[in-house]
Amino acid sequence: MKEESTRQVVPIVGMGGLGKTTLVKQLYEDAKVKKHFKIHAWITVSRSCHMNKLLRRMIHEIFNVIRKPVPQDEEIESMDDNKLRERIRKLLQHSRYLIVLDDLWNTADWNAINHAMPNNDLGSRVMLTTRNVKVASVSCLGNPADMIYRLQPLSLEDSWTLFCRKTFRGSPCPPNLKEICPSILTKCEGLPLAIVALGAVLALKDQTNVDEWTDVCGSIGAEIQENEQLDNMTKVLYLSFSDLPYHLKSCFLYLSMFPDIYKIDHMKLIRLWLAEGFIIETGGRTPEEVAQSYIKELWDRSLIQATETATDGRVKSYRIHDLLREIIISKSREQNFAAVEREESTTWSDKVRRLSIVNTLQNVHKKKTPSKLRSLLIFGVEDSLNDFTITKLFPTGLQLLTVLDLEGAHVQEFPKEVVKLVFLKYLSFRNSKVKQIPSSIKKLRYLETLDLKHSHVVELPVEMLYLKQLRHLLVYRYEVESYAQFNAKYGVKLPAGICSLQSLQKLCFIEANQCSGGFMAELGGMNQLRRLGILKLRQEDGETLCSSIQKMKNLRSLSVSSAEFDGLIDLSYMPSAPKFLRRLYLTGVFPRLKLLGIDKLDELQSITIDEGAMPCLEKLIIQGCESLKKVPHGIEHLNSLKLLEFFNMPDQFITALNPDCGEDHWRVAHVPAVYYSYWKVGGWDVFSLVNDREGFHQGTSAMRRLEPNILWKV
Repeated sequence: MKEESTRQVVPIVGMGGLGKTTLVKQLYEDAKVKKHFKIHAWITVSRSCHMNKLLRRMIHEIFNVIRKPVPQDEEIESMDDNKLRERIRKLLQHSRYLIVLDDLWNTADWNAINHAMPNNDLGSRVMLTTRNVKVASVSCLGNPADMIYRLQPLSLEDSWTLFCRKTFRGSPCPPNLKEICPSILTKCEGLPLAIVALGAVLALKDQTNVDEWTDVCGSIGAEIQENEQLDNMTKVLYLSFSDLPYHLKSCFLYLSMFPDIYKIDHMKLIRLWLAEGFIIETGGRTPEEVAQSYIKELWDRSLIQATETATDGRVKSYRIHDLLREIIISKSREQNFAAVEREESTTWSDKVRRLSIVNTLQNVHKKKTPSKLRSLLIFGVEDSLNDFTITKLFPTGLQLLTVLDLEGAHVQEFPKEVVKLVFLKYLSFRNSKVKQIPSSIKKLRYLETLDLKHSHVVELPVEMLYLKQLRHLLVYRYEVESYAQFNAKYGVKLPAGICSLQSLQKLCFIEANQCSGGFMAELGGMNQLRRLGILKLRQEDGETLCSSIQKMKNLRSLSVSSAEFDGLIDLSYMPSAPKFLRRLYLTGVFPRLKLLGIDKLDELQSITIDEGAMPCLEKLIIQGCESLKKVPHGIEHLNSLKLLEFFNMPDQFITALNPDCGEDHWRVAHVPAVYYSYWKVGGWDVFSLVNDREGFHQGTSAMRRLEPNILWKV
C-alpha cells in the first residue's frame, strides 16, 4: 500500500499447493487493506473460465462492494465482452481499487481482463496468482514498477511447525515419532498443501504404533491414490498436468521414468524426447530448438525445478516434486505409457511401451516381455550385463525398441544383440567400460544419438559413415592423471569421411592430432553443427580450422585445446566468428598470447578460460557482445593481465563488476586498468573501474574519444 499513484500489478507465481491463494487471501481480508481501497473484488478465474461470465461476475462483485444493486436497465446479462469491459472501467475509473485475480492460467485471459482495469493514478492494485511464469511476466509489461513474486516452498523449520500443528493439533511431536516424522515431512518438500493433507491423515493414526507411521512413509504414492483425505491435494496437483497442451503431456509423463534422486540432464532429456518422436517441428526450427521451448514451458508452468546451473546461468539438470512424480507415475501406469521396475517386485502390463529399471535386474527376467516395448532405460543397476544379457532378460526379443539407455551399465563389450535392434534411434553406453564399437554398428541406420561419453572407446569404425541420420555423437572422457592436471580430457579418433554425416548437430570431442591432413578443411562443410569440440589441435592446422569455423553458420558452442603444452593457436586467422556462437571454451594452452579480442558475437552467452590457459595474456578486449551478461569464467586466473576494455556491453555485464553489489567484481580486482565505454553521439564515452589503495571505484569519466575503436590495436 505504499504511496505509488500508478496502478501496479503484483503477480504471485508458483506450483500448485504452495499457498499462493492463502497468502493473497490473508492480505485481501486484512482490515487495513479493505479500508485503504474503496473498491475491492476477488475474482476466481480458473482454467476453464468463460470470459463473458467472468466479466459479468466481476461487475456483480463491484456493485456488491459499493452496496448498490446492479441497474436492471443496463441488461448486463446480454452485453458482449467489449461492453462489459467498458462498464467495469467506468465503475473503477474514479476509485482506488484492489482486484484479485485468483488462479489465472493463460495470457489470453489476462489480456481480456486487463483492458477492463484502468490506470487511474489513484494507487490502485491488481494481484494475481498463477502457476505460469509467462502469465506473470506478461502481466508486468505495462509498468516497470510491477514486480513478480515467486513463492518458494516452506523452510524446514516452517514446514515442521505446520506439520506439528496439523498432525498433533499444536502439541509437540511425541519422542517415539521424532525419527520417522522428519522422513515423512521430507516427502512434502515444503509444499504446504501436502503437509496439511498428510497431517490430516496422520492425525488419525495411533501415535504409539511407530510401525504404522513407518508404513505411511514407505507408501506415500499408494496413500495418495487410496486416501480420500488426500484427494483434494491430488486434484490440485493433477490440474497442472491436465492443463498441459497435448504435445507436452507425453513429454511430462516421460519424467516418471527417472528415479526420484536422479538429476535429469537437460540435453539428455531433449535427445530422448527426440528419439521418442514427441517433438513437433515448427517454424523452421530444429527439433532440438523446439524441445528447448518445451522444457521452458514446463519450467514456466512450475512443473520442473532446477537442480544444477552452469556458470552462465543455463540450467543443466532438473527434477520434479516427489508428489507430482507419484501422480504422473500413476498416470503413466494407467495409460500403459511407462512402468518402473525397482528392487521390490513390480507388475507391468504386457502393453506397456516404456520400461525403466532401477538398481537391479534380478526380477526382470521372471516376467513376460512387453510386446510393444519401445524404450528401455536403466538407472544404478549393479548387476553385470554379462550375467543378465538383453536376450536373457527379454527372451522374446525387443524388435520395436527405439531407445536403449544403458548408462552406467556393468558391461565391457558391446552386446552383439544390440545391432539387431534395427529401429534404435537412441543408444547410450555412457559411464560404461565398453572399449570398442563393432563394424556391425552400420545396421543401426536410424540412430540419431550415440552417447559414449566416459566410456573407454578411443576410435570409431569406418562403418559409422552408414549412420546418415546421426545427430549427436558424444565420445570423450576425463581421467585423473595428477594433482597438477586433474581433469585430463580424451577424445576419439574419427574415420576419414565423418564429415559426410550432414545431420550431425553435436560432435565432441575430436582427437585432432590423429585425423588426416584434410580433415580440418572438411569440417567447414558440416553446416548443421551446433556444438564442436576439438582436442590436441596442431599449430599447423590452426589456420585451416579457423577458415572452417567461419563457414559453420549454425555453430553455437566451440571448445578448442592445443596439442602441446607450449603449442600456439593463432586466432587471428578468424576475423569473424559464426553469427550465433554463444559459448566459447578455451581449454588448451596459449603460452605466448598477449592480446585477445572478442568482437560483435551477438549470441555469445558465456566464455570459459581454464587456469593456466593464457599465462602471458596482457590485454583482453570484449566488444558488442549483447547477450554476454558475465565476464569470462576463469578471468581471475589471468595473472599477467594489465588491461581490460569493454565496449558497448550490456548494463547487466557492467553492473556485475560493481564493488558494492556486483557478484563478479572479485574476478577483475587484480587487473590494474579496467575500462568500459559506450558509443554516443559520434564518440566514445569512456569510464574507468579503478584499483587503487583506497579501493575499487566505478563510473569515473576518464575521457571522450572521437575515433572509432580499433579492436586489435596494441
